[in-house]
Amino acid sequence: MVQKKNKKILDIEKNGHSLGYVSSDVAPGYSSAGLEEIGSIDQVSQFDEIYAVDVLQRVSHLHLNEFLTTLNCALNPTGVLKIKAPDFHHISTNYQRNADCGSFVETLLGSKNEVKSVFDKPFLEKIIKESGFSKVTKWEEKGDDIFFVAKK
Repeated sequence: MVQKKNKKILDIEKNGHSLGYVSSDVAPGYSSAGLEEIGSIDQVSQFDEIYAVDVLQRVSHLHLNEFLTTLNCALNPTGVLKIKAPDFHHISTNYQRNADCGSFVETLLGSKNEVKSVFDKPFLEKIIKESGFSKVTKWEEKGDDIFFVAKK
């Protein structure tokens, strides 16, 4: 596969700062947007890659399909969405093992109480596919998080 020069990449930011999953050497085609700005994306079929790293859980479960559909529309026909989100199954298993409610609540809700959705792998894959993506595969396997790549 030939690497496309000057990829157009959108990095969705959490709390106004990039999470570092996109390297700085892609600067010519690099864009970033805060989570609150995604609803106003009007750039249909523009991006080669979109990174949604640790942001999906901050989208209300009532708006996940709409959010992911917006990202799907912003990707070009061969574009990919890369997602990283906490795995609720892993979090709940740790709670059952340790029975530490304080740690469970902190991990589940985050330190700023910004978590509005929870996922396990099957549920997240289902939501991604319902939002118009045809292929969902593992991005990487690391820690207690879910990593997916979604293609149109």
